[in-house]
Amino acid sequence: MSMFKLVKNDYDKQNIISYGNMFLLGNGHIGIRGTLEEYTKNELVGINIVGFYDKYLDKWRESINIPNPFYFNVLEHNLLFNLPLSHRIELDIKKGVFSRETEYEDLVISSKRIVHQEIDNLLLSEYNLDIKKTTHINLEFGLDTDIYEINGPHFKYKEMKRDKNLIHFHGITNEDKHLYMDVYYISNHMELIDFDINYFKINKDIKKNDNIKIHVYAKVYEHDFDLKMRKEFLKLIKNISFDELFDSSTLLFENKWKVSDVELVGNEEAQFAIRYSIYHLLILGSEKYATSIPARGLSGQTYKGAIFWDSEIFILPFFLMTNLKIARKILEYRINTLPGAK
Repeated sequence: MSMFKLVKNDYDKQNIISYGNMFLLGNGHIGIRGTLEEYTKNELVGINIVGFYDKYLDKWRESINIPNPFYFNVLEHNLLFNLPLSHRIELDIKKGVFSRETEYEDLVISSKRIVHQEIDNLLLSEYNLDIKKTTHINLEFGLDTDIYEINGPHFKYKEMKRDKNLIHFHGITNEDKHLYMDVYYISNHMELIDFDINYFKINKDIKKNDNIKIHVYAKVYEHDFDLKMRKEFLKLIKNISFDELFDSSTLLFENKWKVSDVELVGNEEAQFAIRYSIYHLLILGSEKYATSIPARGLSGQTYKGAIFWDSEIFILPFFLMTNLKIARKILEYRINTLPGAK
């Protein structure tokens, strides 16, 4: 047993929802459920933002889910319909990385993704197709705006624009809040076909031992957006390689363990259990945002993003021992929201 890795080598549709919770990524503000690239809202794909709420009609107000920039579907190699030779998903709790590897007779699908631990609202993914024998690839990918919601729909207005490999999303919620996304796709097969305003296609024969690699950079802007922000985003992509951006985040996450780890001797199962619990605390706290920690954390809209006193009773002691800035944010949130509570 690896003391820092949660691994599942099986595939069973009955586990889709529970694995989505178990393989969660987050940076204290945005959470990505541990779902696969070919999944849609039917499999509860969710990218949830803490502190960004909306109310639809007379339903419960809840934190919103945003469009999924990591949708990839290789036709005839979709795990929901085409069983593979082998399948593995992994959550590296030391680095904050979710990855998968799915092998078919003619190709291997692999991917990895993170929520960046320092750069605000930056999501990164690498998607690979390694070709074992010459085959025809029909791959569609892009920004999935058909969002899973419990008490929605939360976007009364959605607009997409395309500028070559950049897709821009603008959504307005029922309570007139604005959310923007820039998603940039870079591939070693750049002859991307515009499949739709928010989708691309690669549709051609790929030779044995060839590879399709696609990097996805997604930047979320809450409430405000202007072209200067996009220029900064594109400048970041141009000046810093994908691997450097990815590795800088994993290094930051590893550093969190220096003040958070608990070592047990003689019981590997208990050792992993406590580290896995610590991992979920590490992805919950934020030094930057004036929010606290909701029930069910960053895993979605269950409990509607409500923040109970459990945060102070059960979670605050961990941050008092490991990160006083986050502890202060949790207490400030409760103080600042007292008028509303009263």
